[in-house]
Amino acid sequence: MRIKILLGVLGVLALDQLSKYIALTHLEPGRSLAIFSGIFHLTLTYNTGGAFGLFHEFGDLIAILAAGASLVILMVLLWNRPRQPAMTVGLTGIAGGALGNLTDRWLPERGAVVDFLDFRVWPVFNLADTAIVIGTGLVLLALIKHEGV
Repeated sequence: MRIKILLGVLGVLALDQLSKYIALTHLEPGRSLAIFSGIFHLTLTYNTGGAFGLFHEFGDLIAILAAGASLVILMVLLWNRPRQPAMTVGLTGIAGGALGNLTDRWLPERGAVVDFLDFRVWPVFNLADTAIVIGTGLVLLALIKHEGV
């Protein structure tokens, strides 16, 4: 089971980094590529702050908190394996997504989180953000159903 969890976290991390590599090599910063005009665009941006570009002045603190949270989640997953699939999958997504965004912050050539998915009614985001949001939803679902850790 532990190997499946590690592969899940690494899979989320790998898909996130691959998508960001493609965005970085095919898009120009600030210039949108309309996929469905007015609905979905690809727009390369860099986020030095927290969620949705907030708290730019706390970028380093956010990176430290993300690293700590990822470590705690991985420890829970590997040593106190949740009994419920929704909790396991949710925590796996959160850990993989947090590590994906953390990788961006720590890579010297980036120094900020790479975002590129632009639905025009929401701040630009990436696959790591998507994994974190879906993972959080699954964790909340597990908690609401009293499945717990």
